[in-house]
Amino acid sequence: MTFVSSTSLSQLGCGAGYALWGFRAAAIGHLDCGALARGYDAVFGAHGAQARCAVLVFARLIGSAGRRRICLGAPGCCGVTCDELSIVAVLAAAQAGDIGRRDAHLLWLLARRDGDAAGEAASSLARRFSAIGLEIKPPPVELYDAASARPLEAFRA
Repeated sequence: MTFVSSTSLSQLGCGAGYALWGFRAAAIGHLDCGALARGYDAVFGAHGAQARCAVLVFARLIGSAGRRRICLGAPGCCGVTCDELSIVAVLAAAQAGDIGRRDAHLLWLLARRDGDAAGEAASSLARRFSAIGLEIKPPPVELYDAASARPLEAFRA
């Protein structure tokens, strides 16, 4: 498993941390972990179980509807994989109401266009986080100036 060296879970905010913690646990069948349940109950109050269920629905849709394997870190690991950054990006876009960006990230994660159910699950999960004021920050994107890029012909020499 390869982690993104320039990004850690703490840089993505508490919302992303809780979302990935739950997603990782759901993916390996440990959503009933006592530490996870207590953590979600502490943050979501009486709605902790429903929040974990929303994570499970989203994780299962990504796992069952997707046409490629998603690379995840272990629950509790501070490193973040590229696929996990995409999961956070899906949830951040959904939380911001940017459905086009949400669906673009889902297209990458699922390797298919038909991600309507996963998109709705992501939006539902993002609304639960918004309801308690837990922001899911989009992953940082490093841009470069296209004007400074060398033309393709320069690589053929």
